Amino acid sequence: MSEEKGRSFYELEIYKRYEQLSDVLRDIVDLWNSRYQNLIGDQMLRAVDSIGANIAEAMGRGHFKECLHHLYYSRGSLSETQHWIRRAIRRRLLNESQTNSLRENTMILSKQLNAFIRSQKPAYSSISRKMLLDRITEPAAKYSTNGKRKPGKSHQPKAISQKPSANSRGSGGTA
Repeated sequence: MSEEKGRSFYELEIYKRYEQLSDVLRDIVDLWNSRYQNLIGDQMLRAVDSIGANIAEAMGRGHFKECLHHLYYSRGSLSETQHWIRRAIRRRLLNESQTNSLRENTMILSKQLNAFIRSQKPAYSSISRKMLLDRITEPAAKYSTNGKRKPGKSHQPKAISQKPSANSRGSGGTA
C-alpha cells in the first residue's frame, strides 16, 4: 500500500466523502413513505454503506492485492448506489436540489476512489510475471510427498485413465 499506510481508514478523504453521502441518503430516505423505504431506500442504504465497509476492510488488509480487491468491491457498491439513486429520481422521490447534490457527490467520490485505487498499486506491479516468479521460486523437492525424490528432479504424476479397469464393475453391477 502507498503513503496512506499507517493512516486509519476513517482519516481518508474518500472515507469522509462516503460518510457524508451515507448520512445525506439516510436523511432523505427517512422522509419517504414506508413502501419506498422498503423497496428502494433499504437497498440504497445497504449499497452506500458497503462502500465504506469495503474501504475499511481494504485498509485492514496486509497485502496490496487484497487491498485492491476490496477497493474494487467498494467501487462496485458505488455503482449500485448510483443505480438506486437513478431509480429514486425516476420514481420522483428526490427533488431537483437533492438530485443535483447526489449526482455531484457520487461523481466526486467515484473520481476520488479511482485515484485512490491507482495510488495503491505498488511500483513493482509493472514487473513481468516471469521476473516476479523467478524471485519467489522454491525447489520442488521441498514439497515432495514420497520422500524419495532428489532435489532438482521433476516428478510427473500418472495420468488418470478414463477407461474402466478390469476390476471395476460395469453399469449393471450393484454397489
